[in-house]
Amino acid sequence: KRLAEAWLQMEKEAGPEVPQSLEGLRFVVTGRLEGFGRSEIQEYIKARGGGMSGSVSKKTDYVVVGEEAGSKASDAERLGVAMLSEAEFVALVAEREG
Repeated sequence: KRLAEAWLQMEKEAGPEVPQSLEGLRFVVTGRLEGFGRSEIQEYIKARGGGMSGSVSKKTDYVVVGEEAGSKASDAERLGVAMLSEAEFVALVAEREG
């Protein structure tokens, strides 16, 4: 109580709402990306309502492919899952967020 009286913030303020532009979509990320670290892109996708997976399956909507992509890119091609470059991924998000 004394801390609150001293103007110490006791609750985290809500930040700006993030559009749920990727809601219902499942992503796999493979390779090295220029603009995102691995944990950053996972947080970015999840914050927008998207899901992440560590492996490609028929339930995967998109595989984001960076440099030196591994077997996940081959799996996506074999299963007919759409592959996006990092730039295409950013454009997809921008388009869905209007």
